[in-house]
Amino acid sequence: MLVTFHDAASVELAEAIDFYNSQASELGDSLGAEVYDIVAGIAENPAAGFVVRPGVHRRLLARFPYSVLYKASEGRLRVLAVMHHRRAPEYWADREQMREPGGLATTAPTPYNAALPLGPSGTLR
Repeated sequence: MLVTFHDAASVELAEAIDFYNSQASELGDSLGAEVYDIVAGIAENPAAGFVVRPGVHRRLLARFPYSVLYKASEGRLRVLAVMHHRRAPEYWADREQMREPGGLATTAPTPYNAALPLGPSGTLR
């Protein structure tokens, strides 16, 4: 499955990792690892998340007050937000409107996308 992060979702994750690493050594890295595990699980079973609105699902992180919001279709997974639970619940909604002709928005490589173990075709390994 091709996995991409909306640019703003990548920024949210990078900022959260930096914040938690500033609080305790390697805590942010634990957050990043948990997000990776959630995304890998979503790639295996995209329909398992809670339906937030038609086509958009949410999976909760176990250890941190964050959710991963995503869309999945035709072998593609698009992470729309890595949302802290204290944020306004619909702040990310305009992100689902950004689409490429194939149906999902494209993302240039970001530090977090580059850190994901993606295969040469962009699929999650």
